[in-house]
Amino acid sequence: MGIMRIPAIAVAFLLLAGYASADFGSEYTKESNGFLFKFGMVNPEPKSLDAALMTLSVFNSSTGQLITPDKLHVTISKSDTPLFPPTSFNAKKDSVAMFMYTFPEGGNYKISFSAARAGVEGNATFEFFVVRSRTETNSNTIFMMAVVILVSFILAPVFIKFVGGLE
Repeated sequence: MGIMRIPAIAVAFLLLAGYASADFGSEYTKESNGFLFKFGMVNPEPKSLDAALMTLSVFNSSTGQLITPDKLHVTISKSDTPLFPPTSFNAKKDSVAMFMYTFPEGGNYKISFSAARAGVEGNATFEFFVVRSRTETNSNTIFMMAVVILVSFILAPVFIKFVGGLE
């Protein structure tokens, strides 16, 4: 049984490696203080309530070579409220940082990265739009449904009495 796990792990690794080198649906680049940040999402139109696979690669902006920063942080926010708290990646291991996030609702989002190497720090912020999922309901919709149901229960007896009285 243990021997069968090795091919499964190898296949999973190859699939993830394929994602890491894939041409993503959306790719954003930004240069900052000698760093070139490349941020990508597999789905060009991420939807709320669906897990979004994202990746970040950091390059030397002069040479174009992929670098491994000494530290790497990511934060996802909506309306300047952090949703995905500042998270550190093990930059010594993760030259390409891959992560998944499920956006709670549709709208405009920001994802911010900071990387440091040899005492030099670079920052990049990317803005993108998340499409509202069909299954996402907001409080206004629920409130309106509750009001309609309540009004229906209040007015139903009056309507029945009125219609019944016409016969």
